[in-house]
Amino acid sequence: MRKTLYLKFLVGYIIFGFFGFLAVATFTTSMIKEQVIHGKANALYETATFVANTSGAQLYNSETTLETVKYQLDAIDSYLSANLWIINPSGRMVLNSREEIDVETAVIVENFDPTVTAGSYYTEGTFFDYFEEDMVSVFAPITSEYKVKAYVVIHYPIESVMENVN
Repeated sequence: MRKTLYLKFLVGYIIFGFFGFLAVATFTTSMIKEQVIHGKANALYETATFVANTSGAQLYNSETTLETVKYQLDAIDSYLSANLWIINPSGRMVLNSREEIDVETAVIVENFDPTVTAGSYYTEGTFFDYFEEDMVSVFAPITSEYKVKAYVVIHYPIESVMENVN
């Protein structure tokens, strides 16, 4: 009787350990992913806010040129490995750190809605079907004379975030 009871407890502990490990492995991955995405979005938001309050505000107050702001966005892009945009509330792209300045050709992000973040400062997805891969997109408004003139949007690939998670 002792032997069968001992065997039952041993099998029970092994089964409990297996399912416990499986549960921890399953839930921890998603929790770590959310934490890493939130941390990256927070860091990107600080950068977007800085750009909006300095270069973006200077651009819309006519204190600097489009070329100077483009040069600054390119430098930040190469440092962060993230795509930086300045985009109007109507969805017209003013600057893109990954493309040359072209004022004649208007690039419009269809169905752009800055309220898509729904109380947050970032969103995950293809950014209104503009990208083919999922991105973490962070918004920071550029204000002048108490009005939102444009947004600084920083896009970072979720695939790069997943490398950190793994």
